[in-house]
Amino acid sequence: MLLSILNVSSYIPAKCVTNADIVATIDSNDEWITSRTGITQRYIADGESETTTLMSYNACKRVFESTTTISPSDIDCIVVATTTQDSSFPSTANMLQNKLDIKNGKCFSFDLQAACSGFTYGLHVINGLHTLHKQSSSAPFRALLVGVDTMSKLVDWSDRNTCILFGDGASAVLLSDNADDFSDIGENAGIVKTDIVTEAEGVSSLFVDPPLGSGKLHMNGRDVFKKAINGMVQMANSLAKKTSIALTDIDLFIPHQANIRIIHNVADILRVDTDKFMTTIQKHANTSAASIPLALEEAVKSQKLRRGNTVMLLSAGAGMTFGGAILKY
Repeated sequence: MLLSILNVSSYIPAKCVTNADIVATIDSNDEWITSRTGITQRYIADGESETTTLMSYNACKRVFESTTTISPSDIDCIVVATTTQDSSFPSTANMLQNKLDIKNGKCFSFDLQAACSGFTYGLHVINGLHTLHKQSSSAPFRALLVGVDTMSKLVDWSDRNTCILFGDGASAVLLSDNADDFSDIGENAGIVKTDIVTEAEGVSSLFVDPPLGSGKLHMNGRDVFKKAINGMVQMANSLAKKTSIALTDIDLFIPHQANIRIIHNVADILRVDTDKFMTTIQKHANTSAASIPLALEEAVKSQKLRRGNTVMLLSAGAGMTFGGAILKY
């Protein structure tokens, strides 16, 4: 069978910061933030107990606790999509593998940095690794894809244009091509198509200044807004064309949660009802690489996404990076 999503679980920091909390320290107001972004709150990690690695681990613990058919020792590959590693090396994925006590002699792990497109880039890479695995082995392939970011480390909390946008969080997705791992999988379920592209002329639109580890985030909001909309629209149309799956046949769209106006503009240009677009930005804000899997978990829990549905993922991130996927869930 195709590589398919078996389960998804997340970890959100304990501290919730509302718009009212933020506007106490900057020149803004709740109505302006909500109307411009769709955000009403965000969660901010504790620097010691909720590091990028620990949030990843907590998300992974939850995904394995709610999965009865496989354990960490079954995992072949771990990819952690993040921009906010705790250290230059070893990678967050290496530290995660160690904390999960995976010593099966076959698992490999690495980090992937594509900013807010990290999750879709990670899915694209893992799907490619699965294809290579099947060329030389008949054994099942099981992977763990984590989207995690501690964006609060990069935010200048005195910058009213950017500090309102970001939050922290982690989400872990288990993927498998073994039908016996699933209790409710359809015959044609799995990843239908993934795609990624970089338009590198956008490198100056959204960046963190040096030195590494202490720089702050800077953004040309108007430029990012336009590029994100255009890039995700192009990705959606490209995926539809390459798979011959009409946009009208997509049951749910899960876009990167950057700004509610970006999401609504993408929907309008694609001529898709906004009700078909999953949104969690109101309570999570922009969690970068974690935003799509956080929304994916919410969609599953709320039953907006059910087994047998067709879902399209869309992302835009610094670089500018764009990614997408069509899956039969």
